[in-house]
Amino acid sequence: MALSFQSIKKNFHNINEIKKFIIAYSGGIDSSVLLDIMTNSSDEISKKVLAVHINHDISEDSTLWENHCRDFCNKNSIRFKSIKIDCSKLNGSSLEEHARDRRYDKLFEEVGENETLLTAHHQDDQAETLFYQLIRGAGSRGLSCMPKIKILKKGHHLRPLLDIKKSEILEYASSKNIKYINDYTNNDNNYSRNFLRNNIFPLLKERWPNISETFSRSSKNISKSLSLNDDIALLDIEDSIKDNNLSLEISNIKLLPQYRIENLLRYWITINSLRPPSQAQLEAIIKDVIFSNKDKTPSFSNSSFQIKRRSNTLYIKDKNYKGRID
Repeated sequence: MALSFQSIKKNFHNINEIKKFIIAYSGGIDSSVLLDIMTNSSDEISKKVLAVHINHDISEDSTLWENHCRDFCNKNSIRFKSIKIDCSKLNGSSLEEHARDRRYDKLFEEVGENETLLTAHHQDDQAETLFYQLIRGAGSRGLSCMPKIKILKKGHHLRPLLDIKKSEILEYASSKNIKYINDYTNNDNNYSRNFLRNNIFPLLKERWPNISETFSRSSKNISKSLSLNDDIALLDIEDSIKDNNLSLEISNIKLLPQYRIENLLRYWITINSLRPPSQAQLEAIIKDVIFSNKDKTPSFSNSSFQIKRRSNTLYIKDKNYKGRID
């Protein structure tokens, strides 16, 4: 089936109950195709669409890209909102990761109850993500890559094109004569993902033409294993977790083998909507906080969160939260 709303409709659950479709609209080919699909699906769905453009203010053409998106939406009677973010402070992350994190923070803030954020990630993006995570030495959570649907504090985040090949998106854009932005920064191979996309994957596809589909299937299999890990973690902490997931009593947890402690810590941190720690950070939390005998109130902190121990209880706090941690 050719790419159309009907071909991706199966990804939407209870579509008639969704009050708003918030489309992350960069102006590039992927998000432009997704916006076209949604706004030409039906009058009922089209009137629920809001296109949100995130201006990272990094490129000298950022304002031109924002204006392109605004003009297109105005011309086609699509509701539009632009948000500018500050990417000048890296906070220990690369510019690429920092911009992504800030972008998602702002997009998630736009999502209300019974609303769905749509992003235009496709099958080739998923394959690149898996390869990139392998290079970084990621665990099962990282290798499970991007989920098709994610429950947010309010609403959902859906990637309806995740099973669609890039070639199908290109064909759709050509057949519909869609005008989109060619972001020249995508040619900058100093960015890791660009290097993979421009140099590595073309070689891999010459040898294995279906590699994106194969990688996507591997990611789904890893995701199933991750679900099992999460089920085990929930069993390990269900009697220990308190205060709306913000504290963890560790008397019984300390009796578990280290791999189970690592697994439940990853789970606990993730359900608090915080970035999972690296393996080295996990080991530091276990050694220097959970099993520390040198300090009555040992703590661990990274760019995302802070964990403190008081007696036999761990407390976690988002680094962006300004309140106390008890």
